[in-house]
Amino acid sequence: MTATAVPTAETSQEKIQTDWPELLTSQDLAEFLQVHPNAPAEWRTERRVNQPRFIRVGSLIRYRMDHVLAWLNENTTGVAA
Repeated sequence: MTATAVPTAETSQEKIQTDWPELLTSQDLAEFLQVHPNAPAEWRTERRVNQPRFIRVGSLIRYRMDHVLAWLNENTTGVAA
């Protein structure tokens, strides 16, 4: 029987960082979070307090991947196994 590598948070984070750009569009963010494509825009217009931090570049909105990952970590609930 051969041992298989168990994915760790570190390897998962490396995969995320290589598969996604550093700056995400609203569509990228929605795809990454697996939510409706309009969800990030709705969060911004509703001025939701609990949403990923974003950057405004002129009329463009961008999300830094490290801010998104931090937001996910801050909003993780439940008991760790």
